[in-house]
Amino acid sequence: MKLVYLTHHPIDIKDGQITVVATTSFAAYTDFVQGFQGKDTLIKFNTDDYEVLPTAKAIDWIGDPLLSKDICKQYLTDALSLVFSDLTDSSQMAIQRGWNQVLADLEKAIFMEDLPLAVSTDLDFKKLLKFSNLHFNDDIASSPYGIIETVVKIHQACGLKSTITLSNLSHYLDQSHFNELNKLIKETNLSLILLEFDSDKHQSFYKEASFNYIDADLVDWY
Repeated sequence: MKLVYLTHHPIDIKDGQITVVATTSFAAYTDFVQGFQGKDTLIKFNTDDYEVLPTAKAIDWIGDPLLSKDICKQYLTDALSLVFSDLTDSSQMAIQRGWNQVLADLEKAIFMEDLPLAVSTDLDFKKLLKFSNLHFNDDIASSPYGIIETVVKIHQACGLKSTITLSNLSHYLDQSHFNELNKLIKETNLSLILLEFDSDKHQSFYKEASFNYIDADLVDWY
């Protein structure tokens, strides 16, 4: 996939690699943030054959991992579908037996009331899983690396094809954590875009990643 910033050289986005887009231009940084949100036509995505990709399909825009709220909640539907698809026949039967017992107890309670109430015997496993308050552990929300690692694992487990796109990651990760993230992206063969307001003087921090720099005068250095 290619990330295209109008009038600039395209940036190649590859599987198994972190692609850093660094700039010291306020205008360029704003264009990228708005473009990643689908609000700026200066930022586009193409396939390697130069076919246009909708931004929402090309990337999974997360932004700042601590300032963006409830990041993992947006993946609950995907997680529910994954859990449901992995239920074995025996597990489904056990859940069905348990649900039947719940219904029987409810019917007894309803019988004691002088009201025209009834319960449905149909079992929708996805609704039941949602009803069980399936959620991601709250403790990951306090750790920037924990949030990112969870998002990467969700993308891998659920087969999500969009490119994970983050900003300001260097504010939260030290060199060892960034190296771990590099390793994780390689192992999962996913792609990740990292937008940073940073200069090329700090390029060494992003070692092993593809580093693309646009200076304050909007000149490309990649």
